[in-house]
Amino acid sequence: MARKTASRRNGKAFMLDEPIFRRATDSSIYGVAVIGLDRRIIYVNEARARLHGRTPAELVGQDITSLSSDPERTADIVQEVMEKGVWEGEIEGLRADGSTFPMHQTITRIDREDGSPTAILSVTRDVSDEKEWQISLERRTKQLMALLYASRQINSTLDTQAVMRMLVEYATILTSASGGCAGLLIGDKMVFRECSHHGKVTPIDYSFRKGYGVAGWVMENKRPYFTNDAENDPQVARHIQKKMGFTKLINVPIIASDGRLLGCFEVHNWPGDRSFTHEDVDLLIGLANQAAVALTNAALAEDLRQSAATIKKNEETLRLVVEGSPDFFFYIHDPEGVFTYVSPSVEQITGHSVAEWMSHYTRFLTDNPINEDAIRYTERTLATGEAADSYPIEIFHKNGSRIMLEVYERPIFEEGKIVGIRGVARDITELCRAEMAERAAREEAERRMKSFYRDTILSVTDGKLEILEPDEIEKLCASPVFPEIEICDARDVGLARAEVRKAAEKAGMQPEQVDSLILCVGEAATNSFKHGGGGRLALCDEDGVIRVKVSDSGPGMDSLALPKIAFMKGFSTAKSLGMGYASILALADKVYLSTSPKGTTVVIEVAKQPKPLEVQLANLPDLW
Repeated sequence: MARKTASRRNGKAFMLDEPIFRRATDSSIYGVAVIGLDRRIIYVNEARARLHGRTPAELVGQDITSLSSDPERTADIVQEVMEKGVWEGEIEGLRADGSTFPMHQTITRIDREDGSPTAILSVTRDVSDEKEWQISLERRTKQLMALLYASRQINSTLDTQAVMRMLVEYATILTSASGGCAGLLIGDKMVFRECSHHGKVTPIDYSFRKGYGVAGWVMENKRPYFTNDAENDPQVARHIQKKMGFTKLINVPIIASDGRLLGCFEVHNWPGDRSFTHEDVDLLIGLANQAAVALTNAALAEDLRQSAATIKKNEETLRLVVEGSPDFFFYIHDPEGVFTYVSPSVEQITGHSVAEWMSHYTRFLTDNPINEDAIRYTERTLATGEAADSYPIEIFHKNGSRIMLEVYERPIFEEGKIVGIRGVARDITELCRAEMAERAAREEAERRMKSFYRDTILSVTDGKLEILEPDEIEKLCASPVFPEIEICDARDVGLARAEVRKAAEKAGMQPEQVDSLILCVGEAATNSFKHGGGGRLALCDEDGVIRVKVSDSGPGMDSLALPKIAFMKGFSTAKSLGMGYASILALADKVYLSTSPKGTTVVIEVAKQPKPLEVQLANLPDLW
C-alpha cells in the first residue's frame, strides 16, 4: 500500500499519497528536498539535483550541509528551523564541479499530528540571473550618475585644455579604463598632445589625417570605433599600439550641434584588463555630446577674450570706425532681441534714424526666405552662445526699397551668461546686383556659345555631328539590347567590340557596316578609359540603324576645343573623349555628342544597310 502524507485543509486532516507528492514536486521548476532530522536528504526532485550538477540518486542520503559552500552556516540554519519552524533567505550553493551560485531558500519544519518534528522541507531557486541583473542595474545607475556629474564638471570651465583633460579623466572612470587621450581637429589633422595612464598625464605628439589609424577612421566616418583586439586590428596604427602597449580601445568623435567635427577621445585597456562593450560606447557618446557643448563654449569664450583685448587696445580707432564708416553699421541687442545700440552710419545706409532702430531686430526684415535663416541663427546664438558665420539678410529701406546686408554676430557673455549680441552689418546691395548681372551675362554668353557651336558644327558636318544636352542624348538609346558593359581597360574594349559585333550581325547589319561600327566603337571605348577614367557602353537597335552609346564620368571637354576635336585627325584634349573623332565621323552615319563637367557621352549611329556612294561622299567633312 502506498504511503500517505498527512496535511490539513479547512481544519480537517486528509492524506496525500506519496506518488502524488513525488509527481507534484518532480514537475516543479523549483528545487525541492525533504530532509530527515539527522540532516540527511530523504527525497530530492530533479530541479534541485540539477542546481548542484548531480542526479537525485547521488544526493539521497547526503548531509544537506554538503550542498552549501558554508556547511557551518547551513547547519545553523537547520537548527534555527528546528527551533522556530521556518527560515527564508539566501545562501551560496555548491555544484559538483566546485563552482558556487546564489540560491534563495524557504526551509520549513514538518510536524506530526502531536506537534513533534518529523522532517524538514526545503524549496530552493537559483537567483544567479537576478543577481547579475541587479548588479548590472546598480552599475548602470552609478555610471549614469557619474555621467551626469562629469557633464556638469566638463561644462564648468571655458578652457579648452581643461575640457580635454577632464574629458579623458571621466571617460576612464565611466568605462573603468586604464588610460586614454583626447585630440582636437586642427586644420585637416586630428592632433593629440597628451595621454593618461592610471591617472598619470604624459605629453605625446601624434597627428592623424583622414582615413589613417582609428582617429583617421573616426574623422572620415564621424562614428565611434572600438576593438578588443587592437594588436591584430588593421585599422589601429601599429607603431603607436606597440609603443603604448594597449590591447583594447574605444574612440568616440566630438561633434558640434551643427555637425562639425571638433575632435575625438579614446580610452585604452591593457592585457588582462576588462573588455569594452557597446554599453561603454553608449556612455561615451553621451559624454562626447557634453564635451561638444563645452568645447564650443570654450571656443566662443576665447573669441570673446581675444575680441575684448583687441577692442581695449584699439578703443579709439574702433570708435572712429564705428561712428564714421559709410558702408557699415554696428549694433548691440539684448537677450530679448531689442537693439540697445546702433552706430550713426545706420541712417545713411537704411534711411532710418538711430532712435527708430531702438526696437526688436525683426522689425525691418522683409518676407525674403533668407531672413528665416537669419532669425534662426540669432535665436540660436541667444540660446546657446553658438554663433554662425556671416550671413545675408534683406531689410526695408525707409523709402520702401529693399537692401541687402551682410551680418556678422557674436554673443556677449557676462559671468558665463549670454547678455546679448554684438554685430556688424555691411551694405551689399550693389554687390549683389552686380553679381546677379554678371551671373546672368555669363549664363547668356554660355548659352549663346553653346548654340553657336552646336549650329556651326551641325552645319559644317552637313548634319553628321550634333551637339546635345545630357538629357537629350540619353533618349537616343533608351532601350539597350544588352546590359551596359563597363570599360575599364583594353581587355574590356575587346569584349565590348565582340558584343557589339554579335548584336549588330544578329540585327541584320551588312558586314561592311558592321566593320565600320566596330572601328568607331573601338575608338570611342578606348578613349573612355584612357581619357575619361573608365566608361560604359550600351547598344540599341532602332529603325534601320544601330546606335552605340559610350559614356564616361570624366571632367568633360572645353567647348572651345570642339572644332579641333571634331575636325583635326589625331587631336586630343587629354580631358575625356577626344582623340579619333575625325575617324569616327568618317565611318559613322551620324554622331551625337554631349559633354559637361560631369562627363561625356557619344552616340554612334550606323545604318544597317550601306547608303549609296554619292550620299556617303556628300556627307564627308571638308577636312579631307
